[in-house]
Amino acid sequence: MAETEIKVGGGGKKSRKSWWLVAFFSVGAIALAGAAGVGLRWLASLHDKKTEKPLIEQVQELRLSGSPEETNKKIVDALGKTSTSDADRYMLYIQQGSNYEDQQKLPEAVESYKKASGVKETYEVVSLIADAYRRIGDKEAAITYYKKAILLMSKDGNPLYSEDKAALESTIKTLGGQP
Repeated sequence: MAETEIKVGGGGKKSRKSWWLVAFFSVGAIALAGAAGVGLRWLASLHDKKTEKPLIEQVQELRLSGSPEETNKKIVDALGKTSTSDADRYMLYIQQGSNYEDQQKLPEAVESYKKASGVKETYEVVSLIADAYRRIGDKEAAITYYKKAILLMSKDGNPLYSEDKAALESTIKTLGGQP
């Protein structure tokens, strides 16, 4: 009988080259898949930032959901950030005041409205201060702020200016003041 020699692996050098090629392409494929995953997460985060609702809208939705504690927390957190714009700060203080009014915490509402007025004094916020003082029963303060609201009313483009002014003057008289 003749002996037959069986070779496994096809030779030493060719076998090592094949192993290195397989390892190289395997590592490359894993690295490429990882990079693709990171890239997709980055794109998703950009999309999430673009679709995130504006801060004021988020606060309003929380307030309407009937969760004053969560709303107050969101407002306080946002007001604590230095990156919050003055426009957002103004609206956040108004939302905070409205939230306090919903909870029948009128002195706190007045303070929030005054902070909003400190950011930007407008007819709207001064009227809110006046209304809150009237509800508290502080007629003098209410009259002072209603008079201030009249001065801040815009005549330009307001077809109801005369009627709104007359309504505020009537409220001042009802409270015992002179317009």
